[in-house]
Amino acid sequence: MKNIKLFSIMLVFLCCGVLVSCGGYSSFEAAKNTSAVSPDNKVKSSSLPVQTNIKGNELEKPDASENKGDETTTEQPQKKNALEELSGEIGCCKASDWEKKIDENEQYIFVLINEKSILRIDKDTNERICIAKAPKDSFIGFLYIYKEGLYYVIDQGELYRYNLTTGETKQIYAVKELLDSIFGLKIYKDNIYLYECGLGISRLDPETNKRKELVDDNVSHAVFHNNKLYYIKRRYEEKIRCLDLDSGKDVVVCKLEDKEKKSHYAELFTYRDQLCYVLAGQ
Repeated sequence: MKNIKLFSIMLVFLCCGVLVSCGGYSSFEAAKNTSAVSPDNKVKSSSLPVQTNIKGNELEKPDASENKGDETTTEQPQKKNALEELSGEIGCCKASDWEKKIDENEQYIFVLINEKSILRIDKDTNERICIAKAPKDSFIGFLYIYKEGLYYVIDQGELYRYNLTTGETKQIYAVKELLDSIFGLKIYKDNIYLYECGLGISRLDPETNKRKELVDDNVSHAVFHNNKLYYIKRRYEEKIRCLDLDSGKDVVVCKLEDKEKKSHYAELFTYRDQLCYVLAGQ
């Protein structure tokens, strides 16, 4: 009887040992599959994929709610001013300060249409009124606003002034010879300056209508600065010259260097109180 009890106890211990061994083996295998320990006791990352609560399609497509504000806060392109919009609409442009096809003051924009008429556009109401028309078989060359007057030239020989306050139009000058034909117009310090047929420059007194020649022919890209007239002279050797409008003294201020002789002055302008020029191809 004692032998049977002893055998039963041994059998129980044997079964428990087998179960403990199986459990330990399973725990070891599970641990080996999830992590490994390096010789320096640092834990290496698991080879199993890390689970996440975000679905695959959510990773590719951001939450639509995050983009809702984009539609309402998208920055709009900067709006052009009225003069730029009108230039694109009618196809006009400021050819130069001497040959304007479009000009403006605080209240109106004036546009030369097809060299036949001048349109006045109210900036506030957009009201459009034709204030000048060229006679049959004639044309208007360019226009220029100065103080209370709009100046324009018909057939390159007749200079008119339209009074912006009263609406009165008056001819203030007419050329006497073909060589005096007007190819450009600019007003500086109450005097009218004219580009003429041979591209010389004359000054016209608006009160007396007396004309005085300042510079003879072959002149281009003339600009005014500090009561001086700077211009490119193309006769003989190309130079930039300066005419003092008070004293009448005319001097050379710049000429092409030897290495620039194959080029020419392509542009002349003022910027930040300095005289600037551009050489062709540079």
